[in-house]
Amino acid sequence: DRRTVEDLNHLANVAQRARQAGSGRNRSNTGGILVPLLLGTPAAAGSGATVVSGDPRYMAAGIALSGLAHGKQYITIDETYRHFKESGIDKAVIVNMVSYNQWGRALPNDYLGQYARKYPDMFIPFAGVDPHMGPPALREIERAVKELGCKGLKFHPAYQEFRPNDKPLMWPLYEKCVELDIAILVHTGNTRMTRCTLDGCRPLLLDDVATAFPDLRIIMTHFGWPWTEEALAVCWRHEHV
Repeated sequence: DRRTVEDLNHLANVAQRARQAGSGRNRSNTGGILVPLLLGTPAAAGSGATVVSGDPRYMAAGIALSGLAHGKQYITIDETYRHFKESGIDKAVIVNMVSYNQWGRALPNDYLGQYARKYPDMFIPFAGVDPHMGPPALREIERAVKELGCKGLKFHPAYQEFRPNDKPLMWPLYEKCVELDIAILVHTGNTRMTRCTLDGCRPLLLDDVATAFPDLRIIMTHFGWPWTEEALAVCWRHEHV
């Protein structure tokens, strides 16, 4: 319908501005772009770096390194900040995805704090917790917000092996987010990783969450593709999504 076309046209314009910013063209008109940035391994982040080559378990072989790194495996926080500023980017949300249960993967949220402390004008940290950790996850959310300055949580239902509308598992986490007044960012739609299922990534599952938690700010990533119509329906029903 008309609203859908307008939304898609807007996204196309934003994408074009981002491409122009990356190539150095029309930089004067690229302000306000918001870029999500997933931090990498503890070894790299511990040295104050942004990983730009993916873990081979997550990334298909042969994918070229991002132009951001100019052929390097990772770049420093200072380089990341400088490149973003030169490209006309105003803010970058840095996110962490923790999956002890499924992958044994855990990047300490403290590394996000390094970025935010050094360049608070640019980096907005979204912490990661494994939903299966129970009470320790709740304590980590509080620590990440109060001590590290995190503004939200990042969830990936496929990699973390959960469904967003699992009440016993997820409701305590959402309640803590409402208490601390932080947002959640949830992966929706497809993912390239095959050692997981997409069952928990359908946008419609977040309708239950949005209905139960009207004060919880919810961000759906990737527009829920290929269930884009579900994502539109959930956003249309809930102003806080």
